[in-house]
Amino acid sequence: MRLIWIIFFREDSVWASLFKEVVLKSSLQNYWTVKPNQSNSWLVNKLIKLRTEVYPLIKMRVENGRSARFWPDNWAPTSSITMSKVFPGGRLGIPLNAIIASLNREGSWRLPPARSEAMLSSTPT
Repeated sequence: MRLIWIIFFREDSVWASLFKEVVLKSSLQNYWTVKPNQSNSWLVNKLIKLRTEVYPLIKMRVENGRSARFWPDNWAPTSSITMSKVFPGGRLGIPLNAIIASLNREGSWRLPPARSEAMLSSTPT
């Protein structure tokens, strides 16, 4: 857990910078979606697998919404589970990598219209 804290909160750490660059492909947000890989060390894969325990402890700052993703990032103040588990398969018509800024304008949500179950069954996957 300490190493994960360093990854998120110690920008001066050379080790954390290397982890972000190599494992997370230069984006800290990728921690929530990256998958364990056989080419990673045991430690790296363990840190990735710990994200389910860490997720409720780290909240994303939305700020202008350009760096927080709607589905994978833990940004909602009252929720400690990913929204993609609540609405699997993007049932709201929101792309998996949509950022919050693309769905919120001047403090108002701009969400796609609701889709019925009939529309979902006729929509190609």
